[in-house]
Amino acid sequence: MAEPGVLEFTFNDQPIRFPVGVVETKPSPFTGRELRTLSTQVTISPPDADLVKTFLATVPVTAGDGSSWTGNIDMESYANDGPHSLTITWKESEQIMAETVEFEGLTLTPTRYEERENEDGTICVAFQAKLTRDETETLRSLASPSTTDRRYFTVVRRGVSDDSRSMRLGRVLWQQFDDGTIGNDITLVDEAFDDSDDNNTVFVVGGEPQVGNLVRQVSSLLVQFETLIAELESAGVVAPEAVERIRASAETLAPERRHIFFEVAELSKW
Repeated sequence: MAEPGVLEFTFNDQPIRFPVGVVETKPSPFTGRELRTLSTQVTISPPDADLVKTFLATVPVTAGDGSSWTGNIDMESYANDGPHSLTITWKESEQIMAETVEFEGLTLTPTRYEERENEDGTICVAFQAKLTRDETETLRSLASPSTTDRRYFTVVRRGVSDDSRSMRLGRVLWQQFDDGTIGNDITLVDEAFDDSDDNNTVFVVGGEPQVGNLVRQVSSLLVQFETLIAELESAGVVAPEAVERIRASAETLAPERRHIFFEVAELSKW
């Protein structure tokens, strides 16, 4: 703050100041830093009230000390053309961007980055990064085999917090680039989230692109597979026991091919 009890901003090249009182402070779920909730009660002219509303619509707003805030008018009262009495609640926010995300031998530099808090206080991390083919293979190897057999690992978000978190892979979208690198849109989920009642709501975007890709790929492959097996068995090329081994291979090899359903044409649109 510019001085105790005052939030000071610049708007349209003019200073704008709000008297404030502290409502509460609580640690950020992302960085652990104490974030403030403040309250303003003012009585101002109608033109100034309109100015304040226009200013608050530009959220987040940055104070003179560099802190970021969102402001919400909780109450407004006035009579005819008289002064407006406003009650504003201010919540301090953070601009979060990790320098690198590190886990299981990977050090990834995000090109886009976001963290979200779940209702149970856990977090999800979503970011995009370019990976080499070897890095992408390592990333894919970390996918959990199933919802009942999840694989967790230690994650450090440099530039956000040096504290490690136990997390797992969520959805990973990818795009093959012409330069040989592979763009990945990676979601990381807190281990504690899986024990909560909210664990079916994380980063769901209509089931796409995997549902559309799944229908197209599986429909085509099922027809080809069954036709091929029938032709080979009919011609006596493949023994019945070999047919059984072929069908059984789907159980062991299918998880390694799961990433094909998460390819997208333009990663930047996700």
